[in-house]
Amino acid sequence: MYTTSSLVQECRASLNEMARHTNVTLKWVRGHGSDHGNNTADELARRGTTLSEEDITPFCGLPLSACWRRFELSFLERAQQRWSLEPTCFISRCLWPRLDSERTRKLLGLPRIHLRMAVSVITGHCTFGNHARRLGLPYNDFCRSCHDEEEEETVLHLLGTCRALESLRARFLQGGIFSDLSELST
Repeated sequence: MYTTSSLVQECRASLNEMARHTNVTLKWVRGHGSDHGNNTADELARRGTTLSEEDITPFCGLPLSACWRRFELSFLERAQQRWSLEPTCFISRCLWPRLDSERTRKLLGLPRIHLRMAVSVITGHCTFGNHARRLGLPYNDFCRSCHDEEEEETVLHLLGTCRALESLRARFLQGGIFSDLSELST
């Protein structure tokens, strides 16, 4: 029998050492049986599931799933750090300040036409305001919804501070992927 597990190798070496001095018989015990030794082993295994990584590692090494989880967390941490420091994508960073797999899942679950509209809002690439001007399309210098000539018609204004759209925001955005827009008004 070949194994790379140091714990299994240590157990085998201990059994071989005991066998030099006395008869050792290994017996297969059917799982979930009423054997006292099996119940003790089950209890110890249950306790082992609650041990921290630091307690387990010296004996068993780090499980592959824990390695993948560490890799994933490290990757997400780096991606979040890069996103936070990104000098462009101002509107996207305001609407999507941190990586959020649940929000992403909701977004990707939308019908294609709604997804297209949501992405245009998230990126600020809607055909009004500044973006329309850049594309050479007709645009307004002020918000057509609240008619405030001091307010430029932008995604952030329409989603965050436009008084004329308060009830629509509450009705359509409550509990959705853009539910927390409080920071947009700052």
